[in-house]
Amino acid sequence: HDRVTTPGVGGHNNTAIAGGGGGSMILPVIPHKVEVRLSGLAGYGIGRYGSVLLPDATLNANGAPSPLLSVQTTGGIVAHPTPLIDVYGFFGYQSSGRSYFSSNGSNYGYGNPGYDNRGCYIEMSSLGCTADIHSVMEATMGAWYRFFKGKYGTVQGGLQLAYSRVNAWSGNGGAPNTSLSEIFMDFRYLPFQ
Repeated sequence: HDRVTTPGVGGHNNTAIAGGGGGSMILPVIPHKVEVRLSGLAGYGIGRYGSVLLPDATLNANGAPSPLLSVQTTGGIVAHPTPLIDVYGFFGYQSSGRSYFSSNGSNYGYGNPGYDNRGCYIEMSSLGCTADIHSVMEATMGAWYRFFKGKYGTVQGGLQLAYSRVNAWSGNGGAPNTSLSEIFMDFRYLPFQ
């Protein structure tokens, strides 16, 4: 919902309806040993509900909200080879749609192909780099080892490897992208678990 006011003319309200649907499931492939986890969500104006926090909406040429299509999916496998060890692997993907317009030689909206992306790969460039995000994906795998589990809690350590990739909408100068490889180490105390 927004309000647009034009000097000398007055103002008016704009309302856009948005929403989505999705679901998730945990499938025990081998009970207490291997499970598959799947989840997904799709709709308009729901970008903020993903872990990437992509935009929900932009504005159209009339100043009214224009909800963006968003798709989010995650799939993975979790294995429990022993009571002390958990091993997992996941893949996640989130994308945002585009809504744009051009007026009087200027480009507006989200994902406009007229945006200037020529300076995206040049550090400290004076050229433009609008590069609205189109999609983000990550593949990750890791393991947890429980050092101690008793009536006062659980002490465990973990190691995780991840690869992330961000792709932008195409503009003047191409469709920039970037990627990152990560390694995480974690040590946790979980009281009363």
